[in-house]
Amino acid sequence: MHLHRAAVSHFSAKNGRLYKPRVIYFQSPKDFSEVRELVYQTSRQFDLELLDHSEGFVEGLKKCMAKIGSEKNFGFVLGTRKGDPNCGEQTSFSPSSDWMPPFMRVNPILDWNYGQIWRFLKEFDLPYPSLYDRGYTSLGKVDDTIPNPALMGQKGEYLPAFMLSDWTLERSGRLPQPKSSLECDVRDGLVQKSQNVIGAKTAGLVIIGDEILKGKCQDTNTIYAAQRLRERGVSLKRVAVVCDKLESIANEVQSQSQAFDLVMTSGGLGPTHD
Repeated sequence: MHLHRAAVSHFSAKNGRLYKPRVIYFQSPKDFSEVRELVYQTSRQFDLELLDHSEGFVEGLKKCMAKIGSEKNFGFVLGTRKGDPNCGEQTSFSPSSDWMPPFMRVNPILDWNYGQIWRFLKEFDLPYPSLYDRGYTSLGKVDDTIPNPALMGQKGEYLPAFMLSDWTLERSGRLPQPKSSLECDVRDGLVQKSQNVIGAKTAGLVIIGDEILKGKCQDTNTIYAAQRLRERGVSLKRVAVVCDKLESIANEVQSQSQAFDLVMTSGGLGPTHD
């Protein structure tokens, strides 16, 4: 958006006429309030022509293009970057997908990495959602985005987004889209639990695996978890080793969830094929 502002400013100076940058905001009930507030604040601060749509992306685009005039050729400046789920094979200039109205996608930051994004924002003192100062690094909707676990500090607090050292973990706070009602319940639980982690005082640990109970393998996770929790001021109150049966796992997790602020599960040796 700020690169678009610069281009419009240059075009205005060259033609001796003031043009306002035109931006589109597609509203959703699941938007973070901080994002919504920034959109309107930025629109006022930089005197943008804001087109606000709540019909959804495709319908909003159709309405916008019809209002401006169907005889025009349309181009939209986007913030797409390589590695984004919707990027695909896009280049700096790519026609829209066949399920969208016809327009040209303009991608000026396609090759920018996470560090370059933050250098640009900080160097020019540009506004951004306050969520990025509270551990969020990639924003989706309120029901699929949590603070990035890679930014959790020693005491359970979250560092700001620009302090992420491993840029490949940028999207670690984005939860996968659920494919069933059970997955939806699990995802909603993760979002809620992420808000409670900072204030957690007690924890339980469930070690899962027949190989542990049969003495074939040694549990290596309990000592590590206990040490890390102690560093963060969280008291580990219970460790249970259960077999690989779903009912046994569910019963123990439910029991601990009712007794402690935080419950962790793990295989004795970490992730396994099952």
